[in-house]
Amino acid sequence: MLFMLKRELGKEEITHDKMLESIKTASVVYDDINPQVPLYLRLYEAGLFDRMSTVFGLDALNRVETPSSLRRKLHLPIAKTLATQT
Repeated sequence: MLFMLKRELGKEEITHDKMLESIKTASVVYDDINPQVPLYLRLYEAGLFDRMSTVFGLDALNRVETPSSLRRKLHLPIAKTLATQT
């Protein structure tokens, strides 16, 4: 990973420590304040993690994402939900 990042991002100094720190601090949480409008909130500042994402073929996350846009950007399969009968 480090070799690819150095090759793609050019002269920016990237070290193992910077790479690991950006991965550790990148987090997204579910915002459950309004269950009718499910949203995910990005809790990290844009920076190295977003540049790393683009190098590896992922789209950078916005500050607020819907579940479908988050799955699309992270290349996750669409989850099938089963309706439960009550």
